[in-house]
Amino acid sequence: MARLTRKLILSFLFIVALMLGVGVYSMFTAYTINENGEKMYQNQLLPMSKLGKISKFAENTRVQMLQAILNEDPATTEQAAKNLVEINELIVAYEKTTMSMAEKEKFEEFKGAWGEFSERVNLNIGLIRKGDYPEAFEGIKKGREPFTKASVALLELMDLNEQAANQALQANNVNFNTSTIILGVVILFSAILAVFIGWIAGRNISLPIVKLSEEAKRISGGDLTVEDISVKNKDEIKDLADSFNLMVQNLRQLVGTARTSAEELAAASEEMAASAQEVTAAVGEISTSTCDVAQAAETGNQSVVDASKVLLELSSLIQIAKQKATEAQHNSESTYSTATNGKQIVDHTIRKMDSIQSRTLQMEELITTLNQYTKEIQTITNMITSIAAQTNLLALNASIEAARAGEHGRGFAVVADEVRKLAEQSNDGASKVSELINKVSKSMVDVVSSMQQNRLEVEEGTQIVSQAGLALENILTAVDDALSQVNGIRDITTAEVATSEKIVELINSLANVIEHTAANAEQVSASIQETSAAMQTVSASAEETSAMASELKRAVDYFKV
Repeated sequence: MARLTRKLILSFLFIVALMLGVGVYSMFTAYTINENGEKMYQNQLLPMSKLGKISKFAENTRVQMLQAILNEDPATTEQAAKNLVEINELIVAYEKTTMSMAEKEKFEEFKGAWGEFSERVNLNIGLIRKGDYPEAFEGIKKGREPFTKASVALLELMDLNEQAANQALQANNVNFNTSTIILGVVILFSAILAVFIGWIAGRNISLPIVKLSEEAKRISGGDLTVEDISVKNKDEIKDLADSFNLMVQNLRQLVGTARTSAEELAAASEEMAASAQEVTAAVGEISTSTCDVAQAAETGNQSVVDASKVLLELSSLIQIAKQKATEAQHNSESTYSTATNGKQIVDHTIRKMDSIQSRTLQMEELITTLNQYTKEIQTITNMITSIAAQTNLLALNASIEAARAGEHGRGFAVVADEVRKLAEQSNDGASKVSELINKVSKSMVDVVSSMQQNRLEVEEGTQIVSQAGLALENILTAVDDALSQVNGIRDITTAEVATSEKIVELINSLANVIEHTAANAEQVSASIQETSAAMQTVSASAEETSAMASELKRAVDYFKV
């Protein structure tokens, strides 16, 4: 935590502590006064109230008894009896309160006299209820003395409570007045102390800052001869003063250094301006020589370009011949490759056609075998048809015989009829099978004829493909010869092109060298011109720098070191 902040916080904490002390003391005083008031209420006011009620009930009891005797009415004794009960309860409650020794003595005296009076009242109640009023009146006379003693003790006891209440009130008033005086003194002392602490803290902060402000005004006026500021405080104000002193010292050194540097800069600027003028003159002479070199290089470059054009035309013709030979070579190689592929395809085709011919012969043999099987199936079908016809005839005969048998042959007739139907169905199925076999047999004959025709055509195709294979072999031989000749032509043109290209490259290289020389000469000339312009700029800058150095020296002279 910063030291100045810590001091301010401690000062405010001290003031807050004073305020808390005043507040705590005020709360304690209020609590004491409240507690004294509570004690006075419990120990004096409530007991006095109970004593007053006892006195009231006692007087009322005596009055009720006199009325009962004078009026010869026992009913009023009921209230007297109730009063005795109330008084006894009040006496028990009063005994529980806090009493002084004098109060205890008077209370015991009261209890003795009251006990005697209470007994006399109870006796009188019994006499009145019996109707013995004269004796009851005598009892009242006898009870006058204990009643008087009890009343006197009760009054003295009330006086003691009143005196105690007055004493408590006076003590409470004294306590209140004392607390008020003490609290006022403490508040006044706290206020004075707070103002004093604020004045000390403000003075310790403001005085060094005012001193710093005055010295800063002198520095702003150019006076650097100010003395170092000394601060006794060990806080941020002292750090600020030390930093201010260090700033002044550094500013003095800076101004001194700037003054010396300004003088040196002015001298160096004048020397640089003179040197720049000399360099500008030398650069002008170099620029003239460089322009002559560039013109000579341009003339040589034009001659080389003319020779290069002629050689380029010759090289182009040779290059075209080389390209044509290369194209012929590629075409011949493509033709040779195509013919080779065609020969392979023809060989593969011949093999496939031989395989087709072999398969055709096998199919022809299989179909012939199937044709024989159909003929055998036809024979079996004819046999089935014959059997079906005979079965039909037998069924017809059975039906006739069943008809002759009458009722006994009816079941057999039904069986015979079913057999006949089955024979007819078998005959129909056999007929359909025979028709299908005839159709299949006819189709097989057609297939055999077609297979034989295909076999003949395959044989002719095989012969034709074989002839094509021989033709492709002749083409391959011719293409191979042509490819050898084209390769020879390509090799010759390649050698010619290489030679012409070398010559062209040499001429181009020479042209590039001359052109590069001319370009470099132009660049050098341009660079020299730029250098000349730059040197003029440098010369102008040197003059400006000299002027700025003079201005800087005048600005530095403003400060008094």
